[in-house]
Amino acid sequence: MVSTWSETWRHETEVACLLPLAKRNTFLDGVPSGTGDERGVKGVRGESAVAELRAAVERNARPREPRAPVLDWSARAPR
Repeated sequence: MVSTWSETWRHETEVACLLPLAKRNTFLDGVPSGTGDERGVKGVRGESAVAELRAAVERNARPREPRAPVLDWSARAPR
């Protein structure tokens, strides 16, 4: 069972959302305007939260090392 109320779940889904986002920097840093409507993550949660998210996005964007092949035993000959 996966708890969708946990901080871990929130963080993982947020990072997954930011990976393909074309305007990621605008979302994280906000838009410098006088209206205050587009503060971004930095304006709401602070500099450390933005640094954490950027690090997580970079970690998840890197290609992963290939895993060992999974053996398919269903194709083997019957005895």
